[in-house]
Amino acid sequence: MTETFTIPLDDVFCPCCRDDLAAAIERLTDVVSVDVDLERRVARVTVRAGMTDPATLRRRIQDCNFRNPVPLPKAEVSSHEAMHHAAARTAVHSGHEAMGHDMSDPRMAAAMEAEMRRRFWIALVFSVPVIAYSSLGTLLLGGRALPAPVDRNLILLVLSTPVTLWASSVFHSGAWRSIRSGVLNMSVLVSLGILVSYLFSVGLTLTTGGETFYEAAVMLATFLLFGHWVEMRARRGSSDAVRKLLELVPAEANVERGGQVDRVPVSDLRVGETVVLRPGERVPVDGVVVDGHTSIDESTVTGESIPIQKEAGANVSTGTVNESGSIRFRATQVGSDTTLARIAGMVERAQASKPPAQRLADRAAHYLVIVAVTAGVLTFATWTLIAHESVLFALTLAVTAVVIACPDALGLATPTAIMVAADIGAKHGILFKEATSLELASRIQAVVFDKTGTLTEGKPRVTDVVALAPFDEGGLIRLEAGAETRSGHPLAKALLEEAQRRGISMPDRVEDFEALAGRGVRARVDGREVHVGTRRMMEERGISIEPLR
Repeated sequence: MTETFTIPLDDVFCPCCRDDLAAAIERLTDVVSVDVDLERRVARVTVRAGMTDPATLRRRIQDCNFRNPVPLPKAEVSSHEAMHHAAARTAVHSGHEAMGHDMSDPRMAAAMEAEMRRRFWIALVFSVPVIAYSSLGTLLLGGRALPAPVDRNLILLVLSTPVTLWASSVFHSGAWRSIRSGVLNMSVLVSLGILVSYLFSVGLTLTTGGETFYEAAVMLATFLLFGHWVEMRARRGSSDAVRKLLELVPAEANVERGGQVDRVPVSDLRVGETVVLRPGERVPVDGVVVDGHTSIDESTVTGESIPIQKEAGANVSTGTVNESGSIRFRATQVGSDTTLARIAGMVERAQASKPPAQRLADRAAHYLVIVAVTAGVLTFATWTLIAHESVLFALTLAVTAVVIACPDALGLATPTAIMVAADIGAKHGILFKEATSLELASRIQAVVFDKTGTLTEGKPRVTDVVALAPFDEGGLIRLEAGAETRSGHPLAKALLEEAQRRGISMPDRVEDFEALAGRGVRARVDGREVHVGTRRMMEERGISIEPLR
């Protein structure tokens, strides 16, 4: 048995920080798995049941050298996949706080992305002249070197320093924390490649001169910064999809209290209370209809395009839209227990989870650090002790080995591919339940759809018209469309569109209109009684449909 704690964080800035903290927490005793959610600044830590508590877990995470938890009362740190966050976080919508999700100010994620974007562009601006003045640039220019007013290495030193020391500081700080926590991960690998290239080049510049590695340092830094920027941008895109889901929850609801209907915040609703839902309103919480008839558009939750008829005993879901009619329903699920909240929570957990390929890359980073350092040491030892070359020559080759052994693509390709795929999916209305699904999707050979609405535009239209004497098609459509002019039902709209397509004018007089929930409509059109609806409606009103069977 396991249980999951959601621990708020206060010092997680970029993907490197997230990965560093996740790796450190995973090394703690009794921890089964951990997902660090960058945008919401929480760590969802799964531990063996009964082995620890939130307060102890917070202290142990603090020992990982992260200025981590915002001090919280114990009650505010929930367990078993709870989605509560620090109360001080800014809510997007007052109704959202009741859903138990972290509704941190979306500007925070945007600011974090903007900071990473700024670091990338500054690194790119400095990297272009560094490459141009390097031996690589000379090769690309056909052997023609750019004119240099001073020593070329001094120019490279000045231009590469902002990239390797400031723009790349997110990697260096992450590497330092990881090493202090006894973890060798991607941050250590990246920081090692950048600093070894840069520091060796600085040493050559200030002493003997010669071929340097400034371009290797800035290219590695720029590529990885770009990867982190794309990842953060993609994660924010997926977060926007979750935010739009939660924005479907109304801020207030009509609740029966003390014999009268009060307008109260959704966060004040309790299980068992009776809610009054009026036409055009969104359902504030999950519940069961007590009385009344209406049709509700549930497309946001189920994908079903046609509104569903609701009467006593039927279930209603948070965020769905009441098309017509008024009902009273008893609240059965509120806050984080509602259907919409569970969907949003599922997507949030998927964003924070890692697919097998990325977990493999993270594990590989530990060994690649050792491989890179070992390659450098062996290269230096071989060329000095066996080949008897000079120390400078051997050191140059050792640095080359370390730089080559640092696979920047491993840190760039996997998270970027995963996050971009998740972002594209979110923009098309596809929300992945977990990151593993992205990898499994490549094996899909057949797709089974559970209802026709999934495969259609969800917009009904008239396909056939059967007119019985004494009516013709045009006269029949004119009467039916006239009766439907005051209805907002999708089938009514289809009739009106068909009348417009055929150029049929609307009746002059439509009186005594009545919408019958779940059955149809009736009205007096140009003095004639018109009923449009289901077989049940016709049978109730004693109208024979035998000729149409």
